[in-house]
Order: sequence, then structure tokens, then C-alpha cells
Amino acid sequence: MFDEVLIIDDNPSILFLHELMLVEENISENPVLFSNPKKALEHIAAHKNLNFLIFLDINMPHMSGWEFLEAIQQQDLTENTKVIMVSSSISKGDKQKAKEFSNILEYWEKPITESHCHLLKELYFK
Repeated sequence: MFDEVLIIDDNPSILFLHELMLVEENISENPVLFSNPKKALEHIAAHKNLNFLIFLDINMPHMSGWEFLEAIQQQDLTENTKVIMVSSSISKGDKQKAKEFSNILEYWEKPITESHCHLLKELYFK
């Protein structure tokens, strides 16, 4: 279903923790980590033939998660990208905004847990 799993977060500790969880829970053998969303966008644009599952933070310097999603739309990359928002934000506004993007599958509060991974496998990996 997904050719590559990306984790995009500006916090190195969260990148490590989320990578560990996704590997241990057999979501991905080798997720690709990005601390800079612009670099992730370049990677996706360079590999348009792949289907991506992206774990995306909202609040990051240089480019927010929302700006990243808008850039995905502008570059017509929505078809091959499915996104799980993973944020420390519990804002109802953020959760509502997530519904505006057709490629967002879920909105989770940090960190990714075993329960999140079980839900993901149940809903999207059958």
C-alpha cells in the first residue's frame, strides 16, 4: 500500500521515538526521517512514482505542517501522499482544519503509541 514511510518533525527526540515505535510495531522497517519539511517536500517531489505514508508535526520552524500540506496540494502530490498529523496541539481548530485536507487519515496527539499503531494496522494495512 505504501512504498515509503516518512516522519517529519523538528524535534530529534520525537523523530527517534516515533521511528522506534513504527519499526517495533512493524509499520515500517526503515522510516525516512526529516527535521526540515522543505527537504521532505523535495524528496516527495523527486519520487512522484511512490506512495507515501507521512507522520507530520504541525508546529515547526521554516514551514509548518499546514504549509507543507498546502505545498503538497500546489505541487499536485496529494494522490500519492497519505498523512497522519502527530502534534502536541490539542486545539479544536487544528483538528477541524485537518478535516479540510483529503489526504489526512488521522489526527493524533504526540507521541505515537502502540495503540495508534494497532489502529493504523487495523484500518489501513489489511
